[in-house]
Amino acid sequence: NPAAERTFGYRRQEVLGRPMAEAIIPPSLRERHREGFARLLETGEQRILGQRLELTGMRADGSEFPVELAITRVDMPGQPSFTGYLRDITDRVRAENDLRESVELLRQTTRQRQLLLSRLQDAQERERQRIAEDIHDDSLQVMTALGLRLDAMCMAATDEQQRAELERMAETVRQCIRRLRHLLFELRPTVLDRHGLAAALQLHLEEMAAENGIQADLVNRLIEEPSEGIRTTLYR
Repeated sequence: NPAAERTFGYRRQEVLGRPMAEAIIPPSLRERHREGFARLLETGEQRILGQRLELTGMRADGSEFPVELAITRVDMPGQPSFTGYLRDITDRVRAENDLRESVELLRQTTRQRQLLLSRLQDAQERERQRIAEDIHDDSLQVMTALGLRLDAMCMAATDEQQRAELERMAETVRQCIRRLRHLLFELRPTVLDRHGLAAALQLHLEEMAAENGIQADLVNRLIEEPSEGIRTTLYR
C-alpha cells in the first residue's frame, strides 16, 4: 500500500511476487525469520503471533531502521496467510535514546555537583581547622597567660581600688577566653572527631540550652558511625 511504499522506499511493482525477507528484512535477520516461519508452519508454535515486536527493518537503499510489528494469521482456505501491521518507530526510539542520554547526563552532572560540594566542604573544613589551630595555639594561649598575670597582680596588690580594677580586667580576660573556646567549638568541635556525631550534637544542644534556654532531647539510633565527610556534613 502507499504507506508501505513511503516507509520502505519501494514502488509496488518492485516487490510484488518477491519473498518478503529479501525486500524488507536485513540480511543478518533473514535466517531467523525463515526458521521462525518454518517452525510455525510445521508445529503451530506461535511465538510471534498476536504480539507487538520491536524489530529492525530495511529500506530499498539498504538502510536499517527500527519498526514495531504485529503479525496475525488469516484463516482462509489454501496456503497459510498472514497479515502484518508495521510502524516506523524511528522518532520514538530516537526520543527514548535522547531521554536516556539526558538522564545519564543528569546523573553525571549530579555526581560532579556532589563531588564539587564535597571538595568545597573539605576546603571549608580545612580552613576552619587552620583558624581553630591558630586561635588555640596563639590567641588563646596569650589570653590565658594574660589572665594568669592579672590574677597574680590581684593577689599582690595592696591598694583596694587598684585590686578592684585588676579584678575587673581579669574578669574581662576570662570572658574573652570563654568566647574564644566557644569559637573553637563552633569552628571545629574536637568531640566530633573524638567521640562521634551524637556526642557532638548533644554537646551543641547543651550549649544551646545554656545560652537561650531551649531544651532538646537527642535520641541516638545510629547503627554505626558515619564516615568523616558525612559526619561533618550532618553536623553542620
